[in-house]
Amino acid sequence: MMKIKNLLLIALFCVSLCGFAQRVPDYAKIEEEIINPSSQYYYPLLMQRYVANDTTLTVNDFYHLYYGYTFQESYKPLIEPLQKDSLASLFATRTTFPPDVFDKIERYSKVILSVEPFNLRDINVLAFAYQNAGLNEKAEQMMFKLEKIVEVIKSTGDGLSEKSPWWVIYRHHSNDLLSVLDIETVKNITISKNIEYLQIRNRADSRIKGYFFNISGIYNRSDDYINEAEQPKRKLEIKK
Repeated sequence: MMKIKNLLLIALFCVSLCGFAQRVPDYAKIEEEIINPSSQYYYPLLMQRYVANDTTLTVNDFYHLYYGYTFQESYKPLIEPLQKDSLASLFATRTTFPPDVFDKIERYSKVILSVEPFNLRDINVLAFAYQNAGLNEKAEQMMFKLEKIVEVIKSTGDGLSEKSPWWVIYRHHSNDLLSVLDIETVKNITISKNIEYLQIRNRADSRIKGYFFNISGIYNRSDDYINEAEQPKRKLEIKK
C-alpha cells in the first residue's frame, strides 16, 4: 500500500468509543431522500457543493453524500482507476518531490477522485500535494473533506463487534480509514458476505485486536454490475 505523510491531527478523530449514538445507515431511507428534488439532501445539488469544495457542508450532508453514492451510476466499487498504479509509483521510489512530480500527483489524484470522490487515501494525497505546493487553502479544503468522511464512518458504530461495525462503501476504505487513524493493519479476514475484520498490530496501551467493517453498500448496485465473475476470489475465514 502506498505510504504518504498523514496530514490529519489524529487526536481530532480519536473519539471515545463509549457513550456514542450509533447511526447505522438506512440505505432505503437515504435513497428516498437523495432522489427527492425537494429534499435538502437531493444528491445532484449535494454533489455539486462537494465538488466545489463547499466547507459549509454538514456531517449530515456528508452522511447522505457518502452512503448515497452507492446509488449513483458512477459508483463501481469493484473497479479501480488505472491512475492508482501511476500514483503509487510516484511514491514508491521517492523521498523528495520536485514541482513537476507534485503536478503529476495532483493530476492523477483528481482523475481518481472524479471516479471515486470519497477515496480517503487520495484526498489525503491531494492535500499533501497542495500543502507542499504552498496552496494552503486548497489543502485545508481537502482535509475538511477527509475529516467529515472519517467522522461519518465512525458515527456508524465503534467497530469493535459484528453488531457495531464501521460501515464503508469500498473494501479498501476499511484499510484507508485505519491508516488515516495511524493504526497498522496486519490482516484482512472475511467474516461473511457483508462483514470484514481487520486485525491490527497490537499496542501495549490497548486491548483492541482489530475492527469490524460492514461493506453491504457494495450490493446496492444492480445485478448487471454485481456478479460472481467480477468479484475477487476471497477465502472465507472465521475469526477465532
